Amino acid sequence: MKYFIGKWKDLNQADRLVRWQGSQLARLIFLITIFLSHTAVAFAGDAVLSWDPNTEPDLAGYKVYSGTASGIYGTPIDTGNLTTQTVTGLSSGTYFFAVTAYDTSGNESGFSNEVSKTISTSDPTPPILAAITPTNITSNSATIAWTTDEPADSMIEYGTTTTYGSTTPLDTTLVTAHSQTITALLPATTYNYRVVSKDASGNAASSGNNTFTTNIIPDTTPPVISAIISSNITNSSAVITWATNETATSKVEYGTTTAYGSSTLLNATLVTAHSQTIMSLLPATTYNYRVISTDAAGNTASSGNNIFTTAPASTPDTTPPLISDIISSNIQNDTAVITWATNEAATSKVQYGITTAYGSSTPLNATLVTMHSQTIMSLLPATTYNYRVISTDAAGNTTSSGNSIFTTALTPDTTPPEDVIDFTALEGDLVIALTWTNPPDLDFVGVRIRYKTDGFPSGINDGILLGDFTGQPNKNMSTTHTGLQNNVTYYYAASSYDNNGNFQNTVFVSATPQENNPATQDTSSGGGCGMVIPTDGNPPGPGQAADMIVISGVILIMLLRRRRQTMKPAIGPVNFK
Repeated sequence: MKYFIGKWKDLNQADRLVRWQGSQLARLIFLITIFLSHTAVAFAGDAVLSWDPNTEPDLAGYKVYSGTASGIYGTPIDTGNLTTQTVTGLSSGTYFFAVTAYDTSGNESGFSNEVSKTISTSDPTPPILAAITPTNITSNSATIAWTTDEPADSMIEYGTTTTYGSTTPLDTTLVTAHSQTITALLPATTYNYRVVSKDASGNAASSGNNTFTTNIIPDTTPPVISAIISSNITNSSAVITWATNETATSKVEYGTTTAYGSSTLLNATLVTAHSQTIMSLLPATTYNYRVISTDAAGNTASSGNNIFTTAPASTPDTTPPLISDIISSNIQNDTAVITWATNEAATSKVQYGITTAYGSSTPLNATLVTMHSQTIMSLLPATTYNYRVISTDAAGNTTSSGNSIFTTALTPDTTPPEDVIDFTALEGDLVIALTWTNPPDLDFVGVRIRYKTDGFPSGINDGILLGDFTGQPNKNMSTTHTGLQNNVTYYYAASSYDNNGNFQNTVFVSATPQENNPATQDTSSGGGCGMVIPTDGNPPGPGQAADMIVISGVILIMLLRRRRQTMKPAIGPVNFK
């Protein structure tokens, strides 16, 4: 807006008011205009003045005077021959302005007519929020950055829902580039948030809702190794078995000294029950060995040193393997899985056909193992097949089973096994003992157990995997979960499954370890899952670790049996008495 402030009405009056300081009289006629502008960043005002030029031939320039009281001015601004001047950085208030002219001799006129203007710098507009970005996201923190078009303070509202519930501390520093870090977050959790900024005039702006998800806590803990056993020791070989509290690889280093020097081939399959066969050993010789396992995150654990002594040189092995526990499972319309066990490491092959003449066989698996599995493929649907298993030990002794049969299905198996029965948790000091009975389904393979400390797992992939525990139908099973915290509730879910990957609905149980409970007190220094032990006295099935039983396992079984005789299993926490 322009304001035109009086023109001299009377030249005689101008002669009286506008005089050079020298001998010459100057007639200076001013037409002064003024308009205001605001500087957005600082919210200060500007006054722009202009006036008609003086026509004296010896005019040298002009000076602009301003002040906050009429007729009282500060140091002038010399504009030279320019007839306009912008006075900047004015805060709220009324300002008065006048102009003088001066000649080449330095003579200066009197003040022109005075103009004034009241400046208001109030800001009614909130900041504009932009470029809202989450950065540096970890498992428990995240940094949120954003910008505003004017200086403003900084705060973030956040929470697991859009009602938020938490805020960062207010940073009152007025900036345009904002950054705040949210801490003490839960891992693997989606958070809602919005940013809030208020300018110097108190105008506040809030963003819309945004989200970010914290990272999973990285696994930096190596597997816990337990139940190391050397078995099937001959004059030239030995089988080493052990367990880990999480799935991991398998390798054994061995030698006649603790420097070892030799190792088995790395088995990169991630399992919790490990078995490695050491071969080409010397008879009647003491060997040192240690087992090594690496989990999926690359954390490696090595056991302490262990020893075994090979048998003396003797007569050649002429005894064939003893075959047991032959099972046909995962039977579909065109495939079936045959499993069996041998009392010594041996090869694996299955002969099969629609008659006892067989006529077909699986490829020979020359790996010497005690737990065998072969898959028969390209079968006819709804057809009864005869089969027998064949194993040959390291000495070349071969044994064949008797004839067995199975009938292929009409359609692929999509039916899961029944739930486990009597899933029970018994708490002790730093440990929880879990017991259950496998379902009766003939195609049952195992039970997957997962756990959490903030509620029951919601499915077969939720929570932390305690283990996949294989076994036979109707077997009573147990395992111990060690290395726990007392007074913390652990929530478990058990899902039975078959070889087709069909999982039954989970069943649940929870328990809270208690300090100084002698019933299941664990004196070991390691943590994790103890061995799985069939508790019905029957021989172990494929994949079980029954041959790893140590004295603590036996004691636990006795306690569990006594407990089962005195009370009914219950779903939920059960305290020892």
